[in-house]
Amino acid sequence: CPPCPGFPTEPPPATERTVLDNLKRLVEAGELYAQGEEHRAAGRVGPALECFTRAAECSPGSSTALLAKRAIDRLFAGVYRPVVGGAEET
Repeated sequence: CPPCPGFPTEPPPATERTVLDNLKRLVEAGELYAQGEEHRAAGRVGPALECFTRAAECSPGSSTALLAKRAIDRLFAGVYRPVVGGAEET
């Protein structure tokens, strides 16, 4: 069905968001972060990464975005280990 007149088809830019828009985005970010934690705890790295990334993008600059970015760092810390002098560090 075509979009209703007067309703935007894309979310408004950050400068045009209302307080209610920002609150909805914070709630969504929190839900995505919680889903990411569930996936991480179950060992599903791919879905966890997607949820954490979306949570960070949903409300940039928020404490939830910071938590999501830290969770992404922890995910990658378990996958990638630094290599120094051609030998893997332990």
